[in-house]
Amino acid sequence: MKKILVFAYPFNQIERIVDYSVRFARDMGLPLEFIHMVEGPTIPVDPAISSFNPGGIAPDTVPNDFIENRSRVLQKVLSIKNASMEFPVSYSYKVVPGSIQLLISEIAERTDVDMVLVPNQTEKEANLPAIDLIDGIDQPVYTFPIDAIYHPIRKIVYASDYNEKDMAILRRISTIARKVQSSITVFHVNKEDNYENALKNDGFKEMLDESPTLKGIDVTETKSKKVVREIKDFSKQNYADLVVLLKENKNFIREFFGKRTTKDLVKDSPIPVLIYHEN
Repeated sequence: MKKILVFAYPFNQIERIVDYSVRFARDMGLPLEFIHMVEGPTIPVDPAISSFNPGGIAPDTVPNDFIENRSRVLQKVLSIKNASMEFPVSYSYKVVPGSIQLLISEIAERTDVDMVLVPNQTEKEANLPAIDLIDGIDQPVYTFPIDAIYHPIRKIVYASDYNEKDMAILRRISTIARKVQSSITVFHVNKEDNYENALKNDGFKEMLDESPTLKGIDVTETKSKKVVREIKDFSKQNYADLVVLLKENKNFIREFFGKRTTKDLVKDSPIPVLIYHEN
């Protein structure tokens, strides 16, 4: 059975992360695995006393008692939270030394992960692992505001550019929607008002109506040059609980996944964002 992997970072917000993740996993009907990576201090090597000088930095070192202490804290928070749930969820956890980049590399190789949960941090927080996760793994990445209180997902907005892979992603989303009794709206921002785009819109609606599992999904569009702003505004106006994107939507790459706009989209979003990859 696949699981939800929780990127438990930052540790000073672990109670919020646990609370949100446990409630989300309960609704998804999937087990949880919490991973917290402790990045140790880097120590400069004095070339005068050492013949080994890997770029002037020695390997990271983290005291065992520091790892054990965080493990105890995480275990206690999980135990208390799960005991308070009417329907407890299955979970595991680990706290290990290393780097976030190393952890991302390990996650990318795993086949037992349904999606990765990672909290959004405030604009003041410079180290935002969500951006690296989106770029470094193929598994879906679900980001949620660190200060958010979880509530059931009732309205999902799928931001589409009528990519050929959208139908496959929508089938995956419809599975989630059935679990949580949520509605789905496909939202398209038409940057070029021309005949070709009108045909794409009509063709996409027809494909949805021809699929037994996707029939009845609403499709709406607006005309604008500001794709990110329109999706944010539409989601807010329609009280969406989740925005879903396909990273490989070709015309969205520059709008969403430039280095700066990715940060803006993820960090400034007041609601969760679920990002799928074409693979």
